[in-house]
Amino acid sequence: MKTSLLSLGMLLALAGCGNSESSTPSTDGTAASAPVTAVAASAQASAATAFADSVAALPGAAAADVAAGRAYAQSVSDWYGSELGSGIKEHPLAEGIWRNYRAIIRKVITARPLKKQKPEDQAKIWDKYTPQCEQLAKMLVPLTQDEPAPTSDKAVPQMQMVWDGMQHVRLNAEREMSYIEPLAKK
Repeated sequence: MKTSLLSLGMLLALAGCGNSESSTPSTDGTAASAPVTAVAASAQASAATAFADSVAALPGAAAADVAAGRAYAQSVSDWYGSELGSGIKEHPLAEGIWRNYRAIIRKVITARPLKKQKPEDQAKIWDKYTPQCEQLAKMLVPLTQDEPAPTSDKAVPQMQMVWDGMQHVRLNAEREMSYIEPLAKK
């Protein structure tokens, strides 16, 4: 185990060697930053966009589901593209927020085609969850727009509040599904 950790550390150290875009002075005298955060941000945004595209590609995807997938991708892109420090962006609360958001969208998508539900009942039941997620994600926007970027003392309580809200929405959706699934099997 210790050997594999050392090997991993060496690989990470070597990965930065020879990088032409490393932190070097630029022509205007300022230090050019390494693209590591941009790569991480684009990886997260790419994954969110791929998720939204997969939602849109589903054969029976409702327009509300496609819109929810796009809103999710936009929120993730804004979060990881902001000037926040990596400690805040990569915080377990932030990752939990996005994980819960995806889970809620998936839950809504899997619940829509269940039998024993009228289409108007489906919309009434399931269309209330993703807007709640969008509203909660919008509560993170002030953190990304503050100048200077907020410290963890300010960001963590806000992220905790949003995470709690997402958890509440997810549990409500799962509870609703637990009532409907047995009815659909009859």
